[in-house]
Amino acid sequence: MGLTFLDLVQLRLVQGFRGAGVPLQKIRTAGVTAADVFRTSHPFASERFKTDGRDIFAEVVVDATDVGLLNLSAAGQRTFPEHVERSLRELTFATETRLARRWHAAGVGGGIIVDPGIAFGRPVVEGTGVPTSVIWEQSHTESEASLAQWFRLEEKQIRDALRYEETLLAAA
Repeated sequence: MGLTFLDLVQLRLVQGFRGAGVPLQKIRTAGVTAADVFRTSHPFASERFKTDGRDIFAEVVVDATDVGLLNLSAAGQRTFPEHVERSLRELTFATETRLARRWHAAGVGGGIIVDPGIAFGRPVVEGTGVPTSVIWEQSHTESEASLAQWFRLEEKQIRDALRYEETLLAAA
């Protein structure tokens, strides 16, 4: 069985927590606690999370006028490290469920999104349904200008797709 979009988002947030220095055991504890508190199988796909680099916190509604922080892994809230903040900024959340709906895979403004409702969740050029992998495959025999014409995209969009695919290759 493959990964769902929400599984992918959860892994991305775990990567952000790890990059911020949160120990894996605390991430596990926070995941179990959050799944129970929020009654969801994908607690890290929610927009509620914050960290201080040691622990994981979630925003919870205290009453009709106040939102508080619940420490999911122990200790207290101090800061919000850039690693996790950047990971959260890359996501667009559904208003009704507060779960991740879209991931800006090349960062906000990077021109590449992953959306389970577009191209079966494959990375695509933002605002289109054109998968970055298709552009990459064709780039070996075609120029950026001809690819832009063929796919009816701007050359910048072609460059964004190629740059994204290059980062995937470098990470492999």
